[in-house]
Amino acid sequence: MNNPNESAGHTTPQEPPQVTITTLPFELTPKVYTQILLRVTFWKYWWQLVLIAVVALHFLVSGYAQDLLGFLFLVVFVSVLLLWPLFAYYRCRSLAHNPSNKPTMRTRFMTLAQDRIVTNEPDSGSVGAFTKDEIFAIEKCGNFYLVWVTQLLMLYLPKNAFMSQEDIETFESEILPCYKKLKRSFLPGFIRLVIAIVSFIVIVWMIIQFQLHPF
Repeated sequence: MNNPNESAGHTTPQEPPQVTITTLPFELTPKVYTQILLRVTFWKYWWQLVLIAVVALHFLVSGYAQDLLGFLFLVVFVSVLLLWPLFAYYRCRSLAHNPSNKPTMRTRFMTLAQDRIVTNEPDSGSVGAFTKDEIFAIEKCGNFYLVWVTQLLMLYLPKNAFMSQEDIETFESEILPCYKKLKRSFLPGFIRLVIAIVSFIVIVWMIIQFQLHPF
């Protein structure tokens, strides 16, 4: 029996061929991992640094720093502001060099497709497959991509692991649009900053009112 579609002059629509790219072997070095952790830390806590700077500036401009207690608060805020980046760097560096993160540094290559991403570790023979629905988002970061399997677990993919510039262009035009893109925004931190500043102003106003009109 002939297919009704064929007899009517119609052909069954075919799905477009799957686009697949296999990368060269690469590895995540502790130095790059430190940079990634610093980047994530900055986007998460930048508003706290601004808040500390605003409070320190308030103590300096308002004249509270002329009192001993106010001066001590100013010294504390300025010290935190200056030491926080140094502390963040050494903390991220310590995490990147932690022995528990050695599996993250193993040499691997990836097979990238529109419906899944597969990681292969030649040395250990380990294979990990993540479908499109299992991947939270993919983030573009200059010379590399971060494939966020969850909001905490990420896979590092450097651009120099691609075999050619054409593969990079194909990945960005054919494969990347199939996944959710993660774009960092200052808006969430800005909202937290505004709430914190307003709260600080209200607390200062209440303290001043209490001093002027004690019970």
